[in-house]
Amino acid sequence: MNLERGTMIINTQRLIISEVKEKDYEDICEYGCDEEVGQYMIYWPKTKEEIREFIKDCIFSMSIENPTWYEFAVRLKANSKAIGNISLMIKDSEAEIGWISNKKYWNNGYMSEAVNAVI
Repeated sequence: MNLERGTMIINTQRLIISEVKEKDYEDICEYGCDEEVGQYMIYWPKTKEEIREFIKDCIFSMSIENPTWYEFAVRLKANSKAIGNISLMIKDSEAEIGWISNKKYWNNGYMSEAVNAVI
């Protein structure tokens, strides 16, 4: 997997995993504003304005030299809809991964497929 700036795209059988983009705003709001979806997250934006700021932060983080935080949108190949996010934090020799997804797409194996592709 190549994590260089501007080159991160992973394709799986059903998904495209790549950097979060401004065009993902509406899709991310669908699950980002949902309390049920975000209840187990340590931090997750809850309002549309917080999501807008989150997307800006994601874009900035992925644009810097040697980022330590990578945030990926998980999109369906069929229609490019963002159905979730995967967060990857790297510090020294340790890494942490987390994810969140739109509950409309739960129990289909999408996030398992995405996380396996990222790791």
